Amino acid sequence: MHSESLRKLCKSRDHSAILDFIAKSIPLETTVSLEYESNCGPRYAVARVLLPTVVPHYDTKAFKESIFPIYVQERFLAEAPVGSIVCVLAHEVSHIVLPSRGFELPCAEELVDLAAMWFGYRTFFLKYSSYTFQRSRPICELSWQDSVSKFFETSYEDTARKKLGYLTQSNRRYAANLMKNN
Repeated sequence: MHSESLRKLCKSRDHSAILDFIAKSIPLETTVSLEYESNCGPRYAVARVLLPTVVPHYDTKAFKESIFPIYVQERFLAEAPVGSIVCVLAHEVSHIVLPSRGFELPCAEELVDLAAMWFGYRTFFLKYSSYTFQRSRPICELSWQDSVSKFFETSYEDTARKKLGYLTQSNRRYAANLMKNN
């Protein structure tokens, strides 16, 4: 799913428009909103979707009138490659689709990744499922050499690699090959 429209949105880094594109491409006949957070709950989560206790069925008026906020860390949106952002947003939208279609598997994050891939975002999951970012560390976590360096610097950062999604790269490749052949 590499339409020219999505390429233009990615180039502009218009995150709300990218989310709208993903929701419409599935198609998801409800409203999703992009909300910005400085901290998204669980320690390593970059995004989360707020779902009601019972998600209305896909074909109902209640579902179509629902608004599903997707919360994303501001720092992630600022630093991550746009392809990684597409992966995360497609994953969160899939969290809405699955229960609305009768799949009540709250802890099946791997299924959510597979659903996002099935909905057309498998190339993104293959290419952008991890990224490198700058990570600030508290001084207490630094070695003594770094602590001395920190004393003479205004800021200390190192790089870290963030894995997105719940499938291994080999699982994603295997699933993508199966989906390509069907």
